[in-house]
Amino acid sequence: AQSTGKVKPMGRQYHTMMSYGDFLVMHGGGYKDAEGNTVFLSDMWAYKISDWQWLELAAIGDSAAQPKARWCHALMVGDDGTFYIHGRSSSEGFGKGYWAYKQQDCHS
Repeated sequence: AQSTGKVKPMGRQYHTMMSYGDFLVMHGGGYKDAEGNTVFLSDMWAYKISDWQWLELAAIGDSAAQPKARWCHALMVGDDGTFYIHGRSSSEGFGKGYWAYKQQDCHS
């Protein structure tokens, strides 16, 4: 699996999550830092239900091609296992930016 060594994702709100096979897949959202500022996230995690284990999913390819931090957005998966992310982001505004995220780690 492509994991960065973190045990589990940090607490958050306004993320998107969906079930896919034996996984719950989560992307983005945000949290309040110690000063009360909202920090938006662009990370993607999969929780493997049968193993009770989180995996942080790394994007494949150039980091510039990764989705920007998003909240209040949508996540869906196509028949080929590609995840599609669309909606509000911190730098692009509402409704701009559509991302395809191919992830081999979420295939049972």
